[in-house]
Amino acid sequence: MQRFQPILLAIWREISHAESLPAALDAIAPLVARRLPIGLLVVRRIDRARGCVETLAAAGVHAHPPA
Repeated sequence: MQRFQPILLAIWREISHAESLPAALDAIAPLVARRLPIGLLVVRRIDRARGCVETLAAAGVHAHPPA
């Protein structure tokens, strides 16, 4: 867990300063991409009442998250 502390603190810092979830993801995606081979970072919510998965924010190389 110690080796992840710097990246986790950097992510937490960006989240606390962001005005919105999409803005936070825009700032976080490059931080994560430096450590992991990602092309897209997506935050989704499961809506059980409607029976669907909703994309709340996405950031990265691709313009739009996959369906």
